[in-house]
Amino acid sequence: MNKKLLALAAIAAMSVSSISAAEVSLLDANSIHGNASNLSGWGAQVEAVDGVYTLEVGADLANPWDAQLFICGNKTLNAGQKITFKMQAKSTSARALQTQAQGDMGGYLANLGPDFEVAADWKSYEFTGEVPADGMKTIAVNLATASEACTISFKDIVWTVEESGETPDPKPEQPADVVASWYTGNGATLGGWGGATFENVDEDGKPCLKVTNPSECANFWDVQLGIDVNLDFDKTYYLSFDVKGTPAEGITSGIQNSTDYDGKGNFTAFNITEDWAPVVIEALCSQGNKESDANRITINLGKYVGTFYMTNVVLSTTNPAGVDAVEVAPVVNHWTVYNLMGVKVLDTDNEAAVNELANGIYVINGKKVAIRH
Repeated sequence: MNKKLLALAAIAAMSVSSISAAEVSLLDANSIHGNASNLSGWGAQVEAVDGVYTLEVGADLANPWDAQLFICGNKTLNAGQKITFKMQAKSTSARALQTQAQGDMGGYLANLGPDFEVAADWKSYEFTGEVPADGMKTIAVNLATASEACTISFKDIVWTVEESGETPDPKPEQPADVVASWYTGNGATLGGWGGATFENVDEDGKPCLKVTNPSECANFWDVQLGIDVNLDFDKTYYLSFDVKGTPAEGITSGIQNSTDYDGKGNFTAFNITEDWAPVVIEALCSQGNKESDANRITINLGKYVGTFYMTNVVLSTTNPAGVDAVEVAPVVNHWTVYNLMGVKVLDTDNEAAVNELANGIYVINGKKVAIRH
């Protein structure tokens, strides 16, 4: 899953189409030269000639995101902001391109617009919608969505955001106990290896990672789903997700170092059922046998045969299914009641007396309550 950006060809300045006063371009024509560009490639070399950006994509790549075009904006966006993304594209091999919202390049956040069918002739694509997650700075286009090698070209790329001039309300921060979350794989921090296929799909209206292992392997670790994330020793982690697929029991997972593979703890086993079911597994992260970091979670699939779908993947430090995640309501044994004129009408330890109040709106223990019989 560890990928490195390839060296880029020098990229000429892009002419930005005219936009309305309410729309602000996220592409700065003065910043798209050479390596400090708004366009870059992953798994494919980018060439720019007269405003046309061309990439060579190899054959039989394992995942759609193994060849990507990154379009990096000049500001960070928040969920709910309205954006428009346009481009023209053509390919020597027909395929359906996919778009993703990302933070930094390779930092998957969510799927973006609908798939885009391309073929030999130029075809226009336009998506207008809302930013799906806070922190979006990049649009990634997945290019390896067919097995054939191809040459893909892009031009007339436009990315704008609608701004009203008003300061938006600050977005709530992610809960402190949530370490990371995903809906689908991204090939950078959530993906897999071995003889299985890993695909981003929609299943029952949910964005999912679809995993298919066609046959049993010699070892359980021969096929794995991996999550690359830095973990702290002596801390318990909870991995929760929704899953359905070919039924299986006792699937194992663990924590390790991604370089020396030293084990850093084991998660509790989980089952897969035909219908969607929530799963929560937990593990205590430990030092292991070597002085190396704990930076990868692996789910062992070498002995699993079939297909399953996974979504709503959340790694946290509190158990979402346990009592430590539930706020316990305080015990109430005294009721002070005022009417809306501010006159105290009841001060009692008897709950039955509260229930005998006439219909109306009262302030009971500091909260406005409507009583109806």
